[in-house]
Amino acid sequence: MESTEELTEMVQEYRKALKQVKRSRDPLRWADIQNNLAVRLRQLAEKGERHLFSEAENACRRALSVYNRKKNPARWADAWVNMGNILYGKGHTGDDAAALEKSAQAYRSAMEFYTLDEDRDAWSRLMSNAAMALGRRAVVLDTPEAYLETAQTLREMLAVVTRDVQEDWWASLNYSLADALLMSQQSGSVDPELLREADLALFNCLDIWKRDELPLNWAQARQAQAGITLTLGQALGDSTLLREAETAYADALEVYRAEDVPGMDVQAERMLEQVRGLLSKTQTDSQS
Repeated sequence: MESTEELTEMVQEYRKALKQVKRSRDPLRWADIQNNLAVRLRQLAEKGERHLFSEAENACRRALSVYNRKKNPARWADAWVNMGNILYGKGHTGDDAAALEKSAQAYRSAMEFYTLDEDRDAWSRLMSNAAMALGRRAVVLDTPEAYLETAQTLREMLAVVTRDVQEDWWASLNYSLADALLMSQQSGSVDPELLREADLALFNCLDIWKRDELPLNWAQARQAQAGITLTLGQALGDSTLLREAETAYADALEVYRAEDVPGMDVQAERMLEQVRGLLSKTQTDSQS
């Protein structure tokens, strides 16, 4: 990775080149310089000069004003990937939901060239980037609709990424799907079908993530399972589900303490106490 000084020098050189190369005379070379400039500006922005994200975006748009989907398909697609990266950085560092949504759209545009049939690996990477952008957007907006949009993108990926070919990634995608679905149910009405889908996704994770081999992954999946059964148990008034949540939180807490993970043990312990309080109240209500 280039240093800040090296990147700054590159930016200066590209700017000098743009004074010599005119769009009217050599549009393709001019666009190439704009796209390369956008890459270096983004990298500088990621090092802390956040105001450069907007300049990088403008340079990339100038390149895309020349690149043609039919005449320059590879350049066109790579510029859209570049745009996706720029907008993701802008959105992530600034909690800018609109930029994050546009980032996902940019990656989707690039997938018109990097199709599933033509380049499975590139398609998978771009879809993963789109899911990451939408996932971050969901955190910023914190709405059920945003989390469900993320979930739909992950479902599309899981229709392609199979356990027998990419087992670790398959498990991670299942975990991300479960998390998005669970978060979509944290406000408003609860959809039992979506929670059951999330639970199945976590079952897939736990079939790969074994406690003795990947204890932290296993504990995070168990904690997510606890969140699902807690949410569903509260919605349905089902003490059996609440007891399942209690067991799952206790399992996760045991691993966090054994692995000495600061913060995660506190959260699991707090949720365990909450579930036990609900169980105690349920028992008192049934006796009165």
